[in-house]
Amino acid sequence: MLWRPDLQQPKRSQTGGWNARYRTGHKGRYDAALTDLVAERLPFCRIRYAF
Repeated sequence: MLWRPDLQQPKRSQTGGWNARYRTGHKGRYDAALTDLVAERLPFCRIRYAF
């Protein structure tokens, strides 16, 4: 998942600006699929953060 605007929704930040966030559940599933694939193909390359 690099960028999926169809799964995003607007969110107002605490400082009043507008941000985009992924709808509940979607990002977690895509993150898990990506980290599982990397762990399978590149076990020496650990992913620490996914934004």
